[in-house]
Amino acid sequence: MEKEIRRHFSKIGFAYLAGSIVIYAVQFLAAMVGKKFVPGVMADANGSFIVLMLTMYGISMPFMGWLVSRIPTQKIEERKMTAGQWIIAFLMCYGLMYAGNLIGTALTFGIGMVKGTGVDNPLVSTVMQLNPWVTFVIAVLIAPTAEELLFRKFLTERIVKYGELAAVLASGLFFGLFHGNLNQFSYAFLLGLFLGFKFETKK
Repeated sequence: MEKEIRRHFSKIGFAYLAGSIVIYAVQFLAAMVGKKFVPGVMADANGSFIVLMLTMYGISMPFMGWLVSRIPTQKIEERKMTAGQWIIAFLMCYGLMYAGNLIGTALTFGIGMVKGTGVDNPLVSTVMQLNPWVTFVIAVLIAPTAEELLFRKFLTERIVKYGELAAVLASGLFFGLFHGNLNQFSYAFLLGLFLGFKFETKK
């Protein structure tokens, strides 16, 4: 039984690790090809962001999803939420993101103090250069949809048979690590825990 559990979690870890490697590899390749054939597009903040994000959400993350989908799953029965529950959930998500952002900012500030140099927030630096419509379409519509499928539905349905707590913790941890920097990790982890909990409690 213990070997079976280890094998199952190893498959999950490998799928997400391999998918993450593919994301970076495809984005690197897209940047190289873009600079060679459409340098004007890649020199523009909006153009390069669109190219990199579309390759990630159009190629790499579907590949990651395919890897994860090959792992045995346990379906979670769906239950509709009322309008009031949606509002409460939204307010809680907002609060968690705000608190997580404060924690991340404090941590990076502390690290900067120790290092003697400032630590930039890559998300803020990037978003400040983008057209609001580009930010809205990718960061508000495309990204959340893809990430909720991968880090909530796909992940929790493959861990829940070993306990709801394990599924929720994995959802938060994987979601936080996926964002790749300390600023985003803090609020993504907290948000991932809450959303994972909400997904589990649909049973």
